[in-house]
Amino acid sequence: GPSGKSRDFKDTYAPLTQPLMQMFLQHKNEKLVTDALHNAGDISLKEIKRALTHELLTRQQQSKLILLCGRIGSDGATKILDELVWKTPSLRAEIFHALHLCEFKLQPHNRAQHIELMNHYIAASTKILFMIQEAEKNSSAKVLAEALQLELNEIRDSLLLLFSFVYDKEKMLKAKNAFGMKKREAIANALEVIEIEVPKEISLRFNRIFEPGTIADKCNAMEIYFKENMSFEKMISEILNNHQHHYHRWTKAAVVYCINIYQGEQRNKWLQKAAEETDILLKETAEKFLRQSTI
Repeated sequence: GPSGKSRDFKDTYAPLTQPLMQMFLQHKNEKLVTDALHNAGDISLKEIKRALTHELLTRQQQSKLILLCGRIGSDGATKILDELVWKTPSLRAEIFHALHLCEFKLQPHNRAQHIELMNHYIAASTKILFMIQEAEKNSSAKVLAEALQLELNEIRDSLLLLFSFVYDKEKMLKAKNAFGMKKREAIANALEVIEIEVPKEISLRFNRIFEPGTIADKCNAMEIYFKENMSFEKMISEILNNHQHHYHRWTKAAVVYCINIYQGEQRNKWLQKAAEETDILLKETAEKFLRQSTI
């Protein structure tokens, strides 16, 4: 019968998932390995979860395994991804994309946690607006202003996916596409839909942050929610230390670049902090700059 067939399949594949994962960890035939794990489906989830939680993976390997869960798309894969949202905040953008592939829809008992996450992203993007304004004052921080703008776009997409898990999926994904097309009229329609579908305390701030307009206009609109004074020094420390938000590696790379041309006394202390990063790109760049400054 059918149960016999699936048992045979499981018996054949289960012992293979471990050696396959070993190959993946050693960067051997990654594409073939992920395809084989994909074909094994749920049977490979145990190994995928173990690798994501216990192995020292490169950022690229983490992304590939998260995407693999999205491709498997089962309830088991969804459960692993939903757990990772809370365990590995630095990978949330990829995890949300994979959950979207799983056609994830939140159960009511999990809503509060995800709404809290929306508020976290709104707060982070508000702060980033004021950081961009600060970075734009400094001609040598142009690269940082651009990186923060990319960070803002990524948060916007994460928020729209979060909205799609909690509110009307179809309407929220349409809104996400509208932002992708960069057409003012489509974005205006998307903002109207968000205003109707998403609770006011979130939609009002989302719309002010992400509607078309200048950084100055947006900062003026958001001043009532942001009481901090944003200095260049504070911005650097915030991004390096991930206090409230896990900044993307390209934002951190831009910060390391800006620190190198910074003349203040904190320069070396910041570079030492960046040299402790697990990300090889950041670590090596910071170490190189530190070596140059001791010559």
